[in-house]
Amino acid sequence: MDESPQPQDQQTENQVSGQAHVYGPVIQARDVHGNVTVVTGRTPQPEVPLHVTVELLSSSSLLMSLDAEPARRWQPKNGVRLLVEAHTAQAVVLQRMRPVILSRRPPRPARSEVTRGVLSTRGFTTDLDAEAPALKPKTNEAADFPFTVTNSDPELFVIYPLSAFEVDWRLELDWMSAGRSGTAVIDQAGQPFSFVPVPEPIPMTASEIRAEVYRRQTESQRTKYFRE
Repeated sequence: MDESPQPQDQQTENQVSGQAHVYGPVIQARDVHGNVTVVTGRTPQPEVPLHVTVELLSSSSLLMSLDAEPARRWQPKNGVRLLVEAHTAQAVVLQRMRPVILSRRPPRPARSEVTRGVLSTRGFTTDLDAEAPALKPKTNEAADFPFTVTNSDPELFVIYPLSAFEVDWRLELDWMSAGRSGTAVIDQAGQPFSFVPVPEPIPMTASEIRAEVYRRQTESQRTKYFRE
């Protein structure tokens, strides 16, 4: 009988000592001593490292149209509240934000029917009638741009626009992070914000309102007749 020793399976145990750190799936042979760092790859960064949640703020007034019968009532949503968050823990510097005018037209005939008080909120105002609208702090104590956000430290902005016209507009937010920079366009899922000016409240009885509506409809019909 052959009494020679049989070969045994050899096993290699990986050992890491010292200040070595290994990240990700690594196949290692024998012993490694010292400072060794292995990274398998880098997570791709999003094109825009921000997420913006938009909420429209209702005006404090209820408007009633003067060019339709029956009169239509609606509450303009002129203000905008923005929650700006970063996708990652990497800080994103918000350099500035500005309104962009998409259209401007005369306001439709209307009167303010109900006026309610407005809660005092820190935010920004903007004049949409300016040639280059800009954001200004609503109060002297409010902070101004730039701001910094991360995924654990967002910022909440409230924008109060002003205009004598009905305006379609949006916002552009300039950002900078980790050597990159860009501009985030902020609107309503591709649709612009709409601003409707609120006229000064004028006390009118129901009969006066009906008379005003009738007068405007008559003028409109006369104009159409002469054009034809």
